[in-house]
This record gives sequence, structure tokens and C-alpha cells, in this order.
Amino acid sequence: MNRYLGIDLGGTSIKYGVVQEGKIIFKGEIATEVDKGTGQVIEKFVEIIESTKEVYGIKAVGMGVPGIVDISQKIVYECKNLFWENLQLGIILEEKTAVPVILDNDANLSTLAEEEYGFLKGVANGILLTLGTGVGGGVIINGQLYRGNNGLGFEVGHMRIASEGLLCNCGREDCFETYTSATGLIKHYNITYNQNISEAKEIFDKFSVGEKFAKETIEWYCDHFSDGIVNLINLFDPEIIVLAGGVSKAFDIFEKPLNKAIDKKLFTKILDHAEILPSKLGNDSGILGSAMLAKQYFSRK
Repeated sequence: MNRYLGIDLGGTSIKYGVVQEGKIIFKGEIATEVDKGTGQVIEKFVEIIESTKEVYGIKAVGMGVPGIVDISQKIVYECKNLFWENLQLGIILEEKTAVPVILDNDANLSTLAEEEYGFLKGVANGILLTLGTGVGGGVIINGQLYRGNNGLGFEVGHMRIASEGLLCNCGREDCFETYTSATGLIKHYNITYNQNISEAKEIFDKFSVGEKFAKETIEWYCDHFSDGIVNLINLFDPEIIVLAGGVSKAFDIFEKPLNKAIDKKLFTKILDHAEILPSKLGNDSGILGSAMLAKQYFSRK
């Protein structure tokens, strides 16, 4: 049976796994360490590919990148959170490892995985949002993943949702991800309350024991998150919105305040809004989607 390596690249960590017949038989995770430069990130990819090739005999590699990708040319045109431009990543990795490497936008791949194995299966119109270092997303319209004219379709993290003047990595102010990513959540907590935490999980842990600062932060978060979701509901009228990525692990904590804020802001109260659900696949959606991409690529060869 053929085995494929799926790599889910994030600004904070690189998650990877070997997939066989739709099942992850091995997975790992390492820090991205963007501050150490692009070269060391590439070497991490090489080590992951070489080690899994040797042990599991992988046939091809699929990789989800949080940016704009040319699938056919295997080029990352732009990846804001990793400060990449026109990086021939797939070509470089193939030359170094002699294994076929195919790239796509990470949120697109998570969406495909959720459509195949998760809550978007059989859904004609649905959305997936990835809540990590940034915010990405994929949208299914009439049963098809929407990519847009240049593969730029649904860069939802850079939809403007506020007017508070917070600068985004893309150069604009008040983007969706500036408020609703793990990065934005942490930054707001630290700056507003003069704290020094490094993980969003710490805020949710503090909320669970009743800390006032954490409670106010979650209220702030849900207020802004609901603005973005209401925009998406008004634009796409989806049946389901699936939340993936690290922040989605705390969905049970912010589910009620988020839905309450959404209900207040919808322009029509007659119809039920889209159901908001945490990913059925958890943090594995990126790995599974990337491996699906590799399998599709290898099958065409």
C-alpha cells in the first residue's frame, strides 16, 4: 500500500504525518523557528522527508503553506507570516530529497480533508476557518472548493473587520486575523493587562479558573470574531462553519459567547444561522489534506 507524507506548515510549528489509506500511521511536530531564517526551515523539511522516506517508504509529499501558492510551478509566491516571496520551495525540496513534492494553500487542504473525512462531508455550501498564528480559510460552494482566478480565493484572514488601527503583517490595518488569530489574542491580553504569556491556551486556562482579565479578553475576542463570521454568513449563507487550528481546541469555552454575539449582529433573525463546529479532525486536518494532495499528484504520474 502506498504511503504519503503530509506536512502542515504554520508560523509557529510544522506538523507532519505519514498517511496510508486515509489513516495517519505516524505523526510528529517541531517548532518552525521563523526567526532563524528560511534556510533552516527548508532543512527541517528535508530532515522530515528523508527520515520518513527511509522508515516508511513514502511515495510523495504534500505540503500546506499559509500563503499564495502556484500548485503547478511548486512556488510559494507570498507567505506573509514567514516573510517569503517567490520561493521555489517544491523544486528545492525535490532536488534535495528526490521525492515528489506538491504544494497548496494550507486552509484549502484542511477544507478538502474536512470535506472528505469531517463535518463538511456531503455539505454543498460550507466554510472552514483555521485559527493559528494567522487566520486562513476555505469555502465550499455548490460542492466545489473555491480557489478564485489566481488561487487567491478566500484569503479571509485579510478581511477588514474593525477600525481600531491594529497593523497586520500584510500591511493593512484591522484585518480579521489581527483580532482572531492566536497571535492577536495573546497580543491583546499582554498589552491590555501588562502580562507576558506566550500561548493562547494560557488565557483559556485562566478563564476556566475565573480570572477577570481572561474573561474580558474572551469577550473582546468573541465580539471581533462574530463580526467576521457574520460577514461570511451574509456573503455565503453556509450550512456549516468549521473551526480548525490551535484556538479551536478551546471552542467549548467560547462557543456560547460567540453564538450569542453572532445572533445579535445578524441582519435577519428569521432564519437559523450556520452551525459553528470545531473540526472533527482536530489538528490532523492539515496533515490529512496534504497527504490527499500528494496521493492525487502521485496517482496522475
